[in-house]
Amino acid sequence: MKKVFNLLVFSVLIAGFSACSKDDSGNQQVPKNPVPSADYKGLAFISSGESTVRLAQVGTPYEISLEYSTDESHWKPYTIGETITLADSTFLLFRNGEHKNRKFSKDDENYYHFEISGPISAQGNIMSLLNRDFSTPPTFYGFFALFEGCTSLLSAPELPATTMEKGCYSQMFSGCTALKSAPELPAEALATNCYRYMFRGCSALTSAPELPATTMEQGCYFGMFSECTGLTSAPKLPANVLANNCYGWMFKGCSALASAPELPATKMEAYCYNSMFANCTGLTSAPELPAKRLESNCYNCMFEGCTSLTSAPELPATYLVKECYHSMFNGCTSLTSAPKLPATTLEWGCYSEMFQGCTSLTSAPELPAKELIRNCYQLMFKDCSKLRYVKALFTTSPSEETTKDWLSGVAASGTFVKSKNATWNLTGVHGIPKGWRIETR
Repeated sequence: MKKVFNLLVFSVLIAGFSACSKDDSGNQQVPKNPVPSADYKGLAFISSGESTVRLAQVGTPYEISLEYSTDESHWKPYTIGETITLADSTFLLFRNGEHKNRKFSKDDENYYHFEISGPISAQGNIMSLLNRDFSTPPTFYGFFALFEGCTSLLSAPELPATTMEKGCYSQMFSGCTALKSAPELPAEALATNCYRYMFRGCSALTSAPELPATTMEQGCYFGMFSECTGLTSAPKLPANVLANNCYGWMFKGCSALASAPELPATKMEAYCYNSMFANCTGLTSAPELPAKRLESNCYNCMFEGCTSLTSAPELPATYLVKECYHSMFNGCTSLTSAPKLPATTLEWGCYSEMFQGCTSLTSAPELPAKELIRNCYQLMFKDCSKLRYVKALFTTSPSEETTKDWLSGVAASGTFVKSKNATWNLTGVHGIPKGWRIETR
């Protein structure tokens, strides 16, 4: 009787297993494990459909050794350029091979990058490409453009490094148009170009990661979120001391960005805010800019093309430098008032093209400087078609060298206030517009 009972139990188990192993049509199905176990912490790709993954190389980067697995148990050597095909709900794991990879990509002309087709999510620690225990830090241009152009990448892997190297994450996810969220970036001390163009053109990205760094380096955030047209909010930027081009192009072309982060820095560097919010057409207000000592081109094109910007921040600096405000509000067609410009000593190109194309501006800020400098007011108010009032107290004669086309394209009639000590009488686009009334003070 016991044997008969055991036989019945065995038969039921077999029947149950067979039923679970068939689909509705009766075909046998291979059980799937869609994600690696919690024990695996390294780089993993999870397929959400038919997909392929390939690590290619550009130029001659460093030689590396990698292994891959599709079941977490069996690991095979990976050959650079090999394409691996994944079915829906399967995964692919990568780690260093027989030896640690102390270096990866070499520079922006010699590097490795993934080529992906089909919907894939990345997860796990990216550093498994260098070392299985994740102890090797990022290297010089190490992950440059690693996922650039992967338009079907749905999520990014972990980037836990706290120490940056030059260019280490530069262009890493550039052009990943399906990426909806960014990984955490915990580093507090940055390196030259470390995040340069990191998420450029990630049009599905709606929010940015926290950026806690307080120590800037040249170009560290340059173009980081440029052309992220879905980005609606910006992270806090706590740094008080800036670096050359550190925020250059950072949010350029982020047309959905409605507000800017606070910018507490008082120590400028050349080009530090260069085109930072250029063409952010949804931006309606600008942050305070407390710096009183400037550097060359520090505010160059900062809000250029911000067509929804209605007011400008105060600009308290009285000491100017070369092209410090060049094109700062160029093309801000909704700007109705300009900030005070208290400086009495000018520098080469300091205000050139500053308000060019501001078609809603009706009155210019007072210009108290007595002596003109080469290109100081060049194209400053060009094509401000509603501008009807200018008060400029310079006593040196304007010319094409100093005020080229500065009032070209303004209203046909208006008032120009000049210094009572001024002896010049130049009219036209380089001087006082024809048809304007002249007053002296």
